Amino acid sequence: MQDTSTDAYCTMRTYTFDKNSNRTSRATATAAVNADCTTTGATTTTYAYDSADRLVNSGYVYDAFGRTTSRPGVTLAYYANDLIHQETSGARRQTWTLDATLRLRGWTAESNSSGSWTQTATKVNHYGSDDDSPRWITEASAGTVTRNIQGLDGTLAATSTKTGGVILQLANLHGDITLQLPADSSVAPTVLDADEYGNPRAGQPTARYAWLGGKQRSDETETGLTLMGMRLYDPSTRRFLSTDPVRGGSANAYEQVSCAIEPVSRGQGAART
Repeated sequence: MQDTSTDAYCTMRTYTFDKNSNRTSRATATAAVNADCTTTGATTTTYAYDSADRLVNSGYVYDAFGRTTSRPGVTLAYYANDLIHQETSGARRQTWTLDATLRLRGWTAESNSSGSWTQTATKVNHYGSDDDSPRWITEASAGTVTRNIQGLDGTLAATSTKTGGVILQLANLHGDITLQLPADSSVAPTVLDADEYGNPRAGQPTARYAWLGGKQRSDETETGLTLMGMRLYDPSTRRFLSTDPVRGGSANAYEQVSCAIEPVSRGQGAART
């Protein structure tokens, strides 16, 4: 993969895969500013897997259902329907609740100081149909609301607040939100970018909906994971953290390989790319 940044330097990412489509290595080489792309001096990361296609690099632990309960620096817990319940990373913790139809109702973020957890943020999803994309989100106990406005094609087109604050959400052909354009011309737009597997460009602002944000795949997690329907997706390894509930739905139970995603109704069981 050849990636040329706005700062006029080129990064080359080269991948290798095994017969089950597991990524076995990633080599990254960055050329000097205004220099030709190169693979010389690449930094290489390797990955190992067991017979169940589970990533077994140091720090990875799985439960009896094949769900990732630990990854480097992070512990995870799940509900019985495989939706994420809690993610803990050092002094940060995020806990999700479910609604009556077993969708993600909301979440609470906390920080730990001297052994005591203190709430730092809370948000609640409100749905208008039986799919997994919220129509509006209560942002805090004060009642701040963000409304998600869908376009004619069913993808996210804009957001607004109770008092206006319309922001157009402009997506590319892959469904990634690449520009957040406020209707108020006095407010600066926000440019978003990600690599081929969803890792955001270094230094850019965080956003709820970015890579695959047109389908309202949320990045609001403590450690950069993406809420991909029923499963968590890790862009750093291009893998889901639990198994595909659709048997034979992909080359193996954890991979993410193709470039399209479909919105998922509550009954289908998983959002899959």
